[in-house]
Amino acid sequence: MADGNTVSTEPPDGRVKFEIAGTDSGGDASSAGVKDPRGPVTRRTLRKLKRKHAARGRGQVQGLRREAAVAAARLATDEGTALGLRDAALLRLGSDGLLRISELVAVQVDDLGPREDGSGVLALPRSKTDQEGEGSTLYVCRETMAAVAAWLRVSGITAGPLFRRVLRDGVGCYQLSGAAVRAIIQRRAKTAGATGRVSGHSLRVGSAQSLVAKGASTAELMQAGRWNDPKTAARYAANELAANGAVARYFEGDD
Repeated sequence: MADGNTVSTEPPDGRVKFEIAGTDSGGDASSAGVKDPRGPVTRRTLRKLKRKHAARGRGQVQGLRREAAVAAARLATDEGTALGLRDAALLRLGSDGLLRISELVAVQVDDLGPREDGSGVLALPRSKTDQEGEGSTLYVCRETMAAVAAWLRVSGITAGPLFRRVLRDGVGCYQLSGAAVRAIIQRRAKTAGATGRVSGHSLRVGSAQSLVAKGASTAELMQAGRWNDPKTAARYAANELAANGAVARYFEGDD
């Protein structure tokens, strides 16, 4: 049944495909003080899709917690191959920096700087929530800097993209694609025993959960993950925040 805003098209295989058209027109009409042109069926469908999308966005991706990310990195290192060393450095750096896939693939060799104690810093030129391009400086753990150094030694990379394809006769010239990095994270996570739905976002989610489990505040979590909205940061570690909350701290053990 159509209500005037549903477009029906018939593909070659004979199946009928329905697409909702003009989804923005209702909001524009309301703001202009005129009647919403969308029919009641379309409005109900859009509300249902919005609720479904909101529910789907929570709790489905398994976080690759710090201990799991480190375990996966160690297994990769133990392979003794260039591929393993690359993946170990990628997993550790992604975990340290709560990096998004887009941020991981964009890391350049010169973005990393060493500190006297063996740790380092990562200069992040721009991120999803930094539209002005002011950049961020992130802490990199000593073991991660050592893993990066091992990858640079075996690959011979001295400048340009840090993470590249490993070829039979060396390494590629260009950065890995987002799809390639996602596949690496998924494959290495399963090798370390992960059983849930792992995605490219699992490193970021898992590090957020691990930080809160270790006692990090919401403000500290926002700083580490470069979130501007505390509600967004809290969604990443809702269970851990609840476990550290007032009820858990003051009521547990009263019975």
